[in-house]
Amino acid sequence: LSCVAGCRERARAALVDALDAHPGRKTVVFDARLSGPMALVTRTSTLKEHGVEELLGLDAAPGTLRTPTVIYVVRPTIDATKALAAHVRSAARAPRGAEPKTHAVYFVPRRTVVCEPVLEE
Repeated sequence: LSCVAGCRERARAALVDALDAHPGRKTVVFDARLSGPMALVTRTSTLKEHGVEELLGLDAAPGTLRTPTVIYVVRPTIDATKALAAHVRSAARAPRGAEPKTHAVYFVPRRTVVCEPVLEE
C-alpha cells in the first residue's frame, strides 16, 4: 500500500471501530469541515453497514433525532464544541417518554484541553 492508501485504511478502520463500539441504530453528526476528509475515508454504504441511519451536519439545527445513539465527529475547536453542546442540551429537553439518547464524541484528529471546559458547562 502507498502511504496515502495506508493512512486512508487506518482512518477508515478507526471510524468503523468507533461505530461498532456503539451497537444498534445510530446517527452520526459531523463537523462540516470534516465532510471532505470523511468522503475520502469511507462511503455512505459502509456507514449504513455499521448501523448509521442518519448523517447530519453539526451546523444543522439540533432537531428530533430518531436513533438511540448519537455519535459526534468534530474538529477540536471551541465553536464546534459549543455547537455539539447545544445538540446535547436539545436532546436533553426531549419530551417525556422520548427514547433516551446515548451521546459519544470523537474529536478529530484528537481531543484538546481547550474543549473540555466547554463540554463541562
